[in-house]
Order: sequence, then structure tokens, then C-alpha cells
Amino acid sequence: MALASWRGWAAVWRRCATVPSRAVSGTAVVVVDGSSGFGKVLDELKAASSEHAVPVDVLAAGQKGTLMALRSMAELPRAAFVLDHARPEEVQAHARDDFSIQGLNNFRLSLPPRNAWLRDEPDWGNASRLVVGSQTTVMPLAKAIAARAKAVPEHGIVLVETLLLGNAKATLLRVSHLAKALARASAWQLRPADETLPTRPFRCVATLADVTAPGHESTVRALRLAVLPIGPEVGETIA
Repeated sequence: MALASWRGWAAVWRRCATVPSRAVSGTAVVVVDGSSGFGKVLDELKAASSEHAVPVDVLAAGQKGTLMALRSMAELPRAAFVLDHARPEEVQAHARDDFSIQGLNNFRLSLPPRNAWLRDEPDWGNASRLVVGSQTTVMPLAKAIAARAKAVPEHGIVLVETLLLGNAKATLLRVSHLAKALARASAWQLRPADETLPTRPFRCVATLADVTAPGHESTVRALRLAVLPIGPEVGETIA
């Protein structure tokens, strides 16, 4: 899609980022709490957005919901979304009656209508790459994402990935750290503490990939998110 259109969407996201409920007229809402498979989530997305004709906010609740929301987005390889934190009360307002929203692992994936998606899938093989491992912490990762997203050349991407490997608890934690870091880096661009400093908002695209990993003879599945900055670079180039 045209860069001007994405800049228009970025302006909308900037304005909405200060609204507590983030409710926008004409925007559908789907809550993903991890209780349903990605197939059902995709069906709910299509139904709520009238076959992706209108924007939709996907509210991911908890670590399981976060993994399932991102796993579902990986089935839509050109669907570029903005990832942000969601307040528990915001998610609770749309959740089913018997589900209680707790903790800080709640996110909003803001997905524009299909006519604002990417024309082509990102070039996954030509990207600055960050890997989320078992020892990765959120703040350093968020700072690395923000620095690279500002410095990557226009139309370039930053790749953030984690392996879907090992016990479920460890996998959920890695995905949670990935989402928290991306949301924090995005928030710094959308809601900067110092508005005099240059910012570079970005959207994300998710995919699944079979990758090689140390200690494994065969390939393993990884969740990958491409960070797609909007506009020209605003920082020094980082290798």
C-alpha cells in the first residue's frame, strides 16, 4: 500500500493511543484468551470485520492469549498490525463473562482493513535479526528493537523471533517477552516522553518458520515478527 496511507494510519494510532478504552467508531473487537485454536480465532476475525473490510482490534488476554493471537496473525502473512499494551479493564469489557483478566500480559493488535495490508510479504531473508531466548529480558530487547527500527533503511525490516520449543511455560514466557518488548518499543514511538525527539512508528507482520537451532539435528518451528518502520530512517545505521 502507499506510504501516505500508512502515515495516515499512524496518525490515527497516535491519537487513539491516549484514549483509555482505545474504542474507535467502526473498529471491531475480538478477544483472544487462548481457549480456542487459531482456526476459530481466524473465523472470529473474519466475521467481526466483515471479511476484513473494517479495522479490528485483537485483544490478547494473558500469555496463552498472546501466543494464540500472534499464531493466528501468522496465518495472515500480509496483515500488518500495530502491537500495543492493553489495560486489563479494556480487555475485561469485551471478554466473556466467565473469564477474569489479570496481570500485565494483555495486548492490543490493531489491524487495518485488508486494503491497507501489505501488497507483498516482507523479505524475511534480508533483515536485521533479534532472537528472544530463555535469558532475554524485556527492557534491553525493547531498546534494541527501537534502535534498529529507527536506523534500518526505508523499506527495510527488523526481524524478532523466538523458538516454539521446549516446555509450554518457557515458550509462553519467551513469547510474552517478545510481545512486551515490541509493545514497549512501539509505545515509545506513539507516545514519546520527549516529543521534540524524532520517532519512527512501525507495524508488525507475523509468520511461522522452520529454522535451525543449536543442539537440534532437524529444523524447529519459530514465531517471527517483522518490524516494518514507517518512513525514512531517523537514527544511525546498526549492523
